[in-house]
Amino acid sequence: MSPDLSRRRLLAAATAAGAAAALAPAASATASTRTATTWRSAALVVHNARVLTGERHAPVHGAIAVGRDGRVLAVGPSAVVRRLAGRDTDVVDARRATVMSGIVDAHAHPLEAAPGP
Repeated sequence: MSPDLSRRRLLAAATAAGAAAALAPAASATASTRTATTWRSAALVVHNARVLTGERHAPVHGAIAVGRDGRVLAVGPSAVVRRLAGRDTDVVDARRATVMSGIVDAHAHPLEAAPGP
């Protein structure tokens, strides 16, 4: 849980969080909805961030926790989500950077996309 923030570590954390968010659409549940019997520490917690979930009218959240299976455990305020951190959890201070799922550029140029003669 070192406080240093390298570009590589932040990008890896953002990629993991984004991939998990894209794969788990029901991931907007807060940490308070977890029961004591199903609780396990997160593999990754990114806090002090601007987490964009991609939901149209969803607020911008402050933190995201990703489980060991790659699924999003919680998205919400940093104080709530950080409670999911255990001794072996990677904790990343995003320093107000934006965390979001990956953007895929799926476009084609009309002349190159047309079938050949």
